Amino acid sequence: MFLRLLALCALVLPCLGGCATAPSAEAIAAAEIGDAPSVEDCILTAKVMTMPTLKDPGSALFAFGTSVRRSAYPKGFGPYVVAWLFNYSVNAKNSFGGYVGAEPRTLWFVHGECVAFSEKYGPLTLKDPLSMVTIRAAGKEMGLIEAPPAPR
Repeated sequence: MFLRLLALCALVLPCLGGCATAPSAEAIAAAEIGDAPSVEDCILTAKVMTMPTLKDPGSALFAFGTSVRRSAYPKGFGPYVVAWLFNYSVNAKNSFGGYVGAEPRTLWFVHGECVAFSEKYGPLTLKDPLSMVTIRAAGKEMGLIEAPPAPR
């Protein structure tokens, strides 16, 4: 019995040692993360990030948050990252043609770039942050942004 308990401790303790504590509200407020992105930019980013992952993108029903707020998310077992947070949900059809129900999602922005997003399994840090220039270009390509009318 003692050996089992010792083996369990040997497995669990290293995992607990790698966990970081969340920053205080003062640390989140003081963090330099640039200006908050506009809600319109967040909505465009949400659509650009979500549409390619859906079986039937045309059936997507979005519900967007109305504000952007400061928060922090864990980067793996490492330190927390302070960023601007934007919540939204999406409901779309699955392979059987039925709606799956609204799935909550989150976008995280630092200095005007989308640095992470979360779906069902928590925050996923992007390998290369997406700038708003890249997101707007993708939005135009996907038909989410109308091109300005050509001059006469």
